[in-house]
Amino acid sequence: MNSFPKKQFFFLFLIIALDLLIWQIGPLIAIANKFILITPFSRIATIGIFSIVSLFSIFKINIRKINFNKPLSLFDRSLLQAEIKSLKINFANATHFLKTQFASYIENSPHKKIPWYLTLGPSQSGKTTLLSHAELDFIATEQFVKRFTDDTFSSTSCNWWFSSQGVFLDVPGHFIDTDSKETSSSWFELIKLIKIQKKHYPLEGLLLVINIHEIAKNPNNTAYLEALQKKLITLQTKLKGHYPVYLIFTQCDRILGFNEFFSDLGPAERQNYLGFSLHHEDDTLTTTDLFNHEFDHFLKRLNQRLIWRLHQEPHLETRFLIKDFPIQFENLKNTLANIVHQLSEKLTLNKNLPLQSIYFCSGTQKGEQIDKLLHSFSPLRPSLEKNLTTQLVQAKPFFIHQFFNHILTSPKTFSVKNAVTIVRTPFLGYFLILLPPLLASIFWVLTYKQQKNQLRMATQRYDDYQQTIKEKTLSPHALLMGLNSLQTTLLFLDHFHPSISVGGKHAKEVEKQKVEASYQDSLHKKLLPQLFSILEKRILSFNNLQAKETYASLKMYLMLGDASHFDNAYFNIWLLKEGPTLFGLNTEDTKQYYYHATRALTSNIKKENLNQEVIQHARKILENIPYPLLAYELIKANVTSETLSFFKSKKTFNAFYFTENKVDFSEIYTLAALTLIDKQYLNTACNDVATGNWILGKNAQTILTTEEIENLKQEVIDLYLTDYINAWQKFSNTIQLKGFKNFLESDLMLNALTGENAGLIELLQTISKNTAIPTLKNSLPETSNFTAFFDELSKSRLAQFNKASENTTQLTQTINALTRLSHDIHMITAQSNQDATALGVAQQYIQNIASNPITQLLQLSTTFPEPLKSWLENIAFGNWKLLLDACTREMNHTLKDLIMPYYLSTLHERYPLFKNSNLDTKITDFKQFFSPQGLLAYFFNHSLKPFIDTKKPRWSTIKLAGMGLPISNNTLLQLERAHIISRMFFPDGGDDLKIKFFLQPIALMPTLKSISIHYNGKEIIDLQQDIKLSTWIWPSENNNPDVSVDFVNNEGQGSLIHEKGAWAWLRLLDASHLQKTDDLKKFEVTFDLNGNSAKYLLIANNSINPFIAGITDQFRCPEKL
Repeated sequence: MNSFPKKQFFFLFLIIALDLLIWQIGPLIAIANKFILITPFSRIATIGIFSIVSLFSIFKINIRKINFNKPLSLFDRSLLQAEIKSLKINFANATHFLKTQFASYIENSPHKKIPWYLTLGPSQSGKTTLLSHAELDFIATEQFVKRFTDDTFSSTSCNWWFSSQGVFLDVPGHFIDTDSKETSSSWFELIKLIKIQKKHYPLEGLLLVINIHEIAKNPNNTAYLEALQKKLITLQTKLKGHYPVYLIFTQCDRILGFNEFFSDLGPAERQNYLGFSLHHEDDTLTTTDLFNHEFDHFLKRLNQRLIWRLHQEPHLETRFLIKDFPIQFENLKNTLANIVHQLSEKLTLNKNLPLQSIYFCSGTQKGEQIDKLLHSFSPLRPSLEKNLTTQLVQAKPFFIHQFFNHILTSPKTFSVKNAVTIVRTPFLGYFLILLPPLLASIFWVLTYKQQKNQLRMATQRYDDYQQTIKEKTLSPHALLMGLNSLQTTLLFLDHFHPSISVGGKHAKEVEKQKVEASYQDSLHKKLLPQLFSILEKRILSFNNLQAKETYASLKMYLMLGDASHFDNAYFNIWLLKEGPTLFGLNTEDTKQYYYHATRALTSNIKKENLNQEVIQHARKILENIPYPLLAYELIKANVTSETLSFFKSKKTFNAFYFTENKVDFSEIYTLAALTLIDKQYLNTACNDVATGNWILGKNAQTILTTEEIENLKQEVIDLYLTDYINAWQKFSNTIQLKGFKNFLESDLMLNALTGENAGLIELLQTISKNTAIPTLKNSLPETSNFTAFFDELSKSRLAQFNKASENTTQLTQTINALTRLSHDIHMITAQSNQDATALGVAQQYIQNIASNPITQLLQLSTTFPEPLKSWLENIAFGNWKLLLDACTREMNHTLKDLIMPYYLSTLHERYPLFKNSNLDTKITDFKQFFSPQGLLAYFFNHSLKPFIDTKKPRWSTIKLAGMGLPISNNTLLQLERAHIISRMFFPDGGDDLKIKFFLQPIALMPTLKSISIHYNGKEIIDLQQDIKLSTWIWPSENNNPDVSVDFVNNEGQGSLIHEKGAWAWLRLLDASHLQKTDDLKKFEVTFDLNGNSAKYLLIANNSINPFIAGITDQFRCPEKL
């Protein structure tokens, strides 16, 4: 039977999609306001008719002869045909070679079936170069030999690389770079040939080769990734298999510091692979997550090697390149992660084309190197006077050979499944066309059962509620739960549109009417009576000391009984405030209770008969209250009690706290409320007290005169102004600046104080706006009512805050200093190594004592009153201490992990630091540690020196804000001693270790005829009465560092002092007797052996005498500051 045509498959799936569309969207389609497809039967019939018509159409098409080979246009067909012809010849030759010569070549190979791999990548990515340095036993075919005789390895056609371990097909980059019609046709032809070829030799995977130099230069250019994605999707779709992908980044030697970092590797070590696997047992992790995890471990391995390389490298500039190399690699992480993301999560076929491993290797090309640190500005990076222009990379391959072996020999996590061609007959298509009506019928049955069950559950909720309301008394919470259940049922029924007739034609409407009636009945017969009852009990419980609560509750009670006075907003505020105490509800339940109560009140238009006993009880309480207090309570009941906006600000929360647990500052005590009360509410409240209102009722007492009302106003305003001042006094006395224990807390606090809507400015403006006397006088009428108020304000602490607000110049400077400090602290928190960044910031501060933000804040604090003065001091002292603590941790870390290991392995328990030791320190190790460019000097100059005053005879710490680096006296003494040792042994300030000195005989014992000194191939013989100077230079310039002193007595008998090793001269002098003279550069030394002695004058040529005792042998490397 003939296979089903591909185009008919397209039409088949289009028909199925249209069937599904009819089923899902059909109920929403209306014609003349009639939903003709709302019932399942109508949709099933429509789908069935449509399927039968489509089936008939496909049947007719199937018997026709369709020509799919349409002529191509819009491009040069001759070039395309030539390339396709070349591909076919190439694969034909490869097949012939595999079947003839290659079969005999691998006859003795342990591999039963040789796998082969596709090598893909953009142009100039280094694919051919990579294969040429794989060092596999490639067979020297004619094509292979030609590649090595070309001037360049750039490929223009598919190249085969045959070896006994595997076969590699090098695909030209232009197949990947573009999406032109020519390239697409060539790519499809290539896939067809691959599909044929893999029947004989299994395709094991894909090698994706990407030039790391190009992606580092243009990290935002992802066009090649999109083209590569399309090609991979096409490849997998056509081949229908699972092929692991190996991602290889070439030209890593163009990353600055690569060659220096790996320069110590030998030829065999350079063949190892550099990379990591992305296989993990945890299936929940994405490929990008695995990459980030493994890349971090990869960086740790680089950093572990870093310490070793820094120890071994003698050149300073090279050490800087080595030190920066892991950071260079780390700065490429996001770019590489994006590539992994694009080729994994964003690739729809990532399960069939999984990323297996990632490798990094060199490219042996020349060109500009990558320096990611140069382009990412950091003020803390040490300034190196070097020119990072074009540098030439050594043409030496790194990390290539072994990763090929790793790919070829390692077990595959993903099995390779070659596709099997299945012949689909027209019968399958007919079945698929009839499938949608069948599925629709099944869905109809399931929907019927589901909707019937839903309606049953809605009925059950209604029945459960009916059982609940049978109880005589329900708590507010129990009633609320029942009302919520009815409301949920109503919402369900509103959105319940059964596609079938469930329980009769009008079952939904009948059920909805029944539930709605029950809900309304519960609102009016349960909820409203409960609300009135709770309010009545509440009012009856009040006494004469609860005027404010009485007035508010009475107002609410009267509102509920008279729709003309009902205020929904007031009801909402009152209920949210009283809900927890009156009703025992939390905030969320109170909001739901308010919703149901509002629905009940808005639908209940008639006037309720209120309990007059309750009303009279409340009014009697209010009548017994003095007029001023009652009027004041009326004002507070009318003015908003919203919390001041300053308390709602996130910056307030991050910058300040209040010493009292709960400070609730109402907007009633603001200038806006004060103005409103004076102009409006004061008159209204006093008149209501005098004559009565709908809440208080008619005043049966004597009507107040105009004078009495004016006196009443004055008393009321005095009460209010007293509370006004007390509220702001409490505010100013309880607000405090937040403390901080680390950089993150400091960053949050400083960010809240500065920036847009700075918290410090907002605080001062809030206080000034509402308490500054000039501002208040401009807003209030000129009456004697406020005289005492202004006098009280002028004496309070608030005046100090307002004084600070007026000092705009100092305030601006303070915000600028805080902003600078905030920027530096935020920069520290943004870094992975916070201590190292903090060290750089602290060094800048200590080197610029007069202009750093710490000093500026301390100076500015003296211009502000308390508590601002203390706040600024705490910010300055606290952040400086954080910086010093971070510096201490960073420098202790360097001492522990870098300085001490080198000291212990090369100088500890060795001469000359330990005089009695038989082991010598190597001269190179001594230089590496003590030279002016050595390890200890580098640490001191780049980390510690800014904090130390080295100008005085005895070193001391430099202090800022009264605090210096917490370094012990012993550590400081040892570092100063190391500096002296450096000057003793390295007089020129360079890396050359040199001691030049002179010996002049003073006296030989009478029994001695002569004395001779042998060193460095030089012999000096001194006789009796000789006074000539001899010049000596240590260390030895040849391979014989030994020194000997030969005594010859008058009888011609000799005796010999002999010292061996690089430190022989110093050991000889230590074994002799040294005596100080008045000149610090001169010593008297006596050589003594078996009663024979000779005294010499030892003269040092170095600026500091290296023979001074107690310097070198007293040095001990400190483990910490």
